[in-house]
Amino acid sequence: MSITVDIDNGGTFTDGFITRGNEVCAVKVDTTPHDLTVCFTDCLEEGAKKFGYASLHDFLRETAVIRFSTTAGTNAIIQKRGPRLGLIVTTGHERDLYSDGGSVLDVLVPREMVLGLADGASDDEIRGAAQRLLEAGARVIVVSLQNSFDDPSAERRIKRLVQKDYPKQYLGAVPVLLASEVTARPEAALRTNAAVINAFLHTVMVRTLYKADEDVRAAGYVRPLLIAHVNGGAARVAKTKAIDTYNSGPVAGLMGTAYMARLYGLPNVASIDIGGTSSDVGVIVNGQYTYNYNTFIEGMAINLPFVDVQSVGGGGGSIARVDPITKELTVGPDSAGAYPGPVCYDLGGVEATATDADVVLGNIDPNYFLGGRRALNLEKASETIREQIAAPLGISVEEAALRIRATIVRIGANALRAVLAEKRQQPESFALFAFGGAGGSYCAEIGAAVGMAQTYTFAHSAVFSAMGLSTADVVHSYEQAIRIPLSQAAATVNQALSEFQESALRDMRGEGFAEDGVRVSAELELSDGRTTQVVELAGLAINGASGELAVWHAAGGTGDPQVEVARLKAVGVVPHHAPVSFATESSDPSAARKGARPVYRDGGWQETPIYERDLLRSGHVVMGPAIIEAVDSTYVVPEGFRFAVDQYLNGIIAANR
Repeated sequence: MSITVDIDNGGTFTDGFITRGNEVCAVKVDTTPHDLTVCFTDCLEEGAKKFGYASLHDFLRETAVIRFSTTAGTNAIIQKRGPRLGLIVTTGHERDLYSDGGSVLDVLVPREMVLGLADGASDDEIRGAAQRLLEAGARVIVVSLQNSFDDPSAERRIKRLVQKDYPKQYLGAVPVLLASEVTARPEAALRTNAAVINAFLHTVMVRTLYKADEDVRAAGYVRPLLIAHVNGGAARVAKTKAIDTYNSGPVAGLMGTAYMARLYGLPNVASIDIGGTSSDVGVIVNGQYTYNYNTFIEGMAINLPFVDVQSVGGGGGSIARVDPITKELTVGPDSAGAYPGPVCYDLGGVEATATDADVVLGNIDPNYFLGGRRALNLEKASETIREQIAAPLGISVEEAALRIRATIVRIGANALRAVLAEKRQQPESFALFAFGGAGGSYCAEIGAAVGMAQTYTFAHSAVFSAMGLSTADVVHSYEQAIRIPLSQAAATVNQALSEFQESALRDMRGEGFAEDGVRVSAELELSDGRTTQVVELAGLAINGASGELAVWHAAGGTGDPQVEVARLKAVGVVPHHAPVSFATESSDPSAARKGARPVYRDGGWQETPIYERDLLRSGHVVMGPAIIEAVDSTYVVPEGFRFAVDQYLNGIIAANR
């Protein structure tokens, strides 16, 4: 088995990064919002076709690993489409859910579906609460008691009793999900939010992920389908909580960023993934992910640390509008998506988008979109921008399209500045990695606006998140809230890590990994009340804490920090693709030139060289102004910039010196 398959399900397109030995193919199919397993299968079938297999069955029989990241959870939260939830809390907190704001109450769980139980509630009281919720239409029951992070036994008792006392034919498929199963962290309000969000996502994730798993097994795949997690790893469906998958696609892009940053020896890298719906921004600082410890999901605060990737509404499908009163132009955050898509798709879209603007400007060839698989309607795009943007602003169609484009550049640049400022980092010390289907169009201008000297694009930029997913191993994570000063925490931390190690090895055996094939590491979250740092232990225990304290102080921490959380990670290595290095050829890219066409810039139409991305070789240098066309993306090289192809066939954009 030599094939690896990585599929990233986005809002507009579903991307595949598929390898066989040194052969690589990128796949891009329309996302099917009505059933995300359809585009998942479409991606597999397209990959099988590209590699020349007669059937999907033959392709899957030679596949060693399939990893899948999906927007199903993200979409469900945004659209508020989920099951009717019933929530059991500690008596007295039915109306505040342990908080005075940022709550899921009346957002994901109706007020009338929250019931309270006192500490030590009787079996009959528990049974009665469950019955009232079920009779009121609950399709999932969530239990989040105030002190369950210290002692989850009361939550577990409720779950056992409900599952025991209700016969299957009555309870049916109604799950009982506990806050203590979702997070080991304190703060009851945040635990409750996390538990409710997990439950709200549970049904759609079960339906999508188990169906995808069953579909590939029925088609001949013999290994577990691996699901991308927001912690930067992956696990089989049965070991995946719904909330684990939230935002996993953008995190996969940052995984790819970290991998390529290591390959290039770059300690500090900012990434921007510009897709059809949004732009996702992340940073690697000193070779490490950064984490967000105050995570919000659609305005609801939770206490799970997520790899920090921030999204803004600026992508190729973002809709442009002019305010009729102020005459202000806005682009996004809402998107035309894949269906109906931008007006130029000619699939029923009626509002101007960023992609329509690039078609009007000549940056995108309407006859070569997706390598010619889809012809775009220039006339409709032009007329829509004329009516909706140019006429209200009193400017030409071309200038209106330029303003739409400039707005996308500004959105991306502002997002990068904000994330770097939050991390107290200077843009000048960072390289920019740009990817996504629309990343190549805007990245040179975004990087220049922020002040970054080099912008890296990639041979597979349009499916970069799927490529990033290909770097993922199977990861299981275990954690416990400690809340003891570091100098006094050794015994408690070491006991927790010892128990975690036993659980990790048992769970990894269930994933098919022998003990000697599992890599185990431990880390601490340290905090002084103002800042939080993750410090990795040298081994699987604290030995005196002097080393951990030194790391804390070296990163700017002071005093004796509190150990908030002890965490153990178990990693099982699965097959990855390694980039191939090519010999450098001459700098002359003329063999890749495919002609020229008028492109609108600097107030007029200018004849601009066009290059074929797949024909560019290591060492080639394209001088701007130029357009570089790939099957799945377009790269705009402005005047005064150059696009240099390196040994991995990635393109580095920099200003001419």
